[in-house]
Amino acid sequence: MSSNHQCRDQAIRDTHEAAAFNQWLANEIQEALDDPRPSVPQDEVLAGMQARIAATTALARS
Repeated sequence: MSSNHQCRDQAIRDTHEAAAFNQWLANEIQEALDDPRPSVPQDEVLAGMQARIAATTALARS
C-alpha cells in the first residue's frame, strides 16, 4: 500500500473515531439535560468536594 493510501486510511479512521466521540458526547449531554433530578448549585458541589479532599488528605497524613 502506498504512503498516500496509508495517510488517507488513517484520516478516515481518525474521522470515524472523532464522529463516534462526538456522538457519545452528544448522548451524554442529552442524558444530563433530560435528567429529572434537581440541579445542584456549584457552590454546594465545590464545598462537598473540598470536604472530601480535606478528609482524604487528613487520612493520608495519619
